[in-house]
Amino acid sequence: MNKTAWILVLFLVLSPLAAMAEESTELQGDYRWGSGSTQPLRAEFIATGEGAWKVAFYFKHRGRPHTYRGTAKGSLTDGELSGTVKTEDQSRTFSFEGSHKGGTFRGTHYEVFGSSRKSKTGTLSLKTGSSAAAAVR
Repeated sequence: MNKTAWILVLFLVLSPLAAMAEESTELQGDYRWGSGSTQPLRAEFIATGEGAWKVAFYFKHRGRPHTYRGTAKGSLTDGELSGTVKTEDQSRTFSFEGSHKGGTFRGTHYEVFGSSRKSKTGTLSLKTGSSAAAAVR
C-alpha cells in the first residue's frame, strides 16, 4: 500500500474513535444544599470507558457560578451512578451516589473528609434533556 492509502485507512479507523471519545451527555435538574431551596444544576458526562465517566457539575451557589469536576461510574440511564468531584481550587471533595428510576436520577451528595469520613450535604435530581438548568448557563 502506498502512503496515501495508509493515511486513508488510519483516518477511517481512528475517526469514529476520536468522535466517540469527545461525545458528551448532558443531564439537567436541580440540587438542594442542606434544607435550603432547590437550585438549577447541569451535569456533563464524557465517556472514558464502559460505565466510566469524566463529569462536570455546573451550578450557582449563593449567586456565584461554580464548576466541580471529577469522575463517575455507573449508568446514565438505568441503575446506580456514583462519583467524586473537587471544587475549582481543589480544596474540597464531594461525592454523590444514587440511582435512576422512571428516567430520573435521584441521589445524595456528601462532603468527603480524608479517606473514610463523609457528611451529607444535600440531594440532587437529574434528567436527560430537561430544561430545568437553563439558569446555570
